[in-house]
Amino acid sequence: MGSLFQQGDRVFFLRKRLFLTESDKLASLSGMKVPQHPTLIRRMRDARVKKMARMGPVMAGSLVQIAKHCGRAGCHCQKGEKHLGWYLTRSVKGKTQTTYVPLEMLEEVQGWIQEHHRLKELIAEISELNRALIRTHVTHRKRRGTRS
Repeated sequence: MGSLFQQGDRVFFLRKRLFLTESDKLASLSGMKVPQHPTLIRRMRDARVKKMARMGPVMAGSLVQIAKHCGRAGCHCQKGEKHLGWYLTRSVKGKTQTTYVPLEMLEEVQGWIQEHHRLKELIAEISELNRALIRTHVTHRKRRGTRS
């Protein structure tokens, strides 16, 4: 699902690059192979639109693990061993909002964030395919000998 990355006192959850299906391995946004024929482009686009129907709960944000001191006198965290907690961070009007995530909900929240990334990738691919349809429209009409 992902891996942990530690930087100083903070531990970050990094997700691996997810591919939607085996047939989509070449469809990463930077290197998506877009066919030249409008019918093939529509088929690719329609397949991605169908994948959006499988949508589950979605959440935008990132999970981070933060180690901090609690401030209570005599607590073990004052001697070096800090309290670890998972937090959801997201940007709202240019400011970072942080929400504590209980351990019992950690996997569920990770799934919501993965679903958000999956949908963002699908939307980007659908947009790219629609742009390709627009670009090929005039060329394809000229080949058929009809006016645009």
